[in-house]
Amino acid sequence: MKKFRVFFNRLKEEKWIQEMADHGWLIEKIGLSYTFKEVEKKSYNLKMDYRIFSKQDDFEVYVTMHEDYGWKHIAGDKSSGSQYFFHEDKEKENELFSDEDSQRDRILRIRKMLRQSIAIALVMFIVLLSQGSITISALINPKKLYLTTDLWDMSGGAFWSAFWSETPFALFRGLFIYALPIMIIIYIVYSYKIQRDYNKSLKNI
Repeated sequence: MKKFRVFFNRLKEEKWIQEMADHGWLIEKIGLSYTFKEVEKKSYNLKMDYRIFSKQDDFEVYVTMHEDYGWKHIAGDKSSGSQYFFHEDKEKENELFSDEDSQRDRILRIRKMLRQSIAIALVMFIVLLSQGSITISALINPKKLYLTTDLWDMSGGAFWSAFWSETPFALFRGLFIYALPIMIIIYIVYSYKIQRDYNKSLKNI
């Protein structure tokens, strides 16, 4: 079974994959979509880590180390960042991040990834803004997305004809213009929420 989902919050992604396993669908492959296989056993423990390696050997040592403790590597490579593992035993003592230090380190790695994503999106936004590809006026006033001269001064059939013919192009320009600011906001929000949820979990220990 394949499912297409988009996650900005990796911990929510991990929770969703775990819920799928609890319902008898074990993650098998992660790419543009998520591929699951149906299983009878429903006690798998799914965890996600975030690691980037400069050397393939270091990545293989990382995977082997976890497999020695019973964690099977599902998806991820040395450059992908997100690494996915599962264990056949769902008991707490077999958790991949079994102590406060390892949990904190994982949160720090995820937040670092989010900060890097924010920085990249912000640089791209500033460059496009300086080149005139994105304009503040279009961000504030969506009518600026329509390039037809005097469109908003037209009326009747002439207006609707011009409006509907240009709307697809205006939507495309709008998607291009609004995508980066929206991504920046989403990454900032999730970076805050991940740290907040982690702090709450510490208080419950």
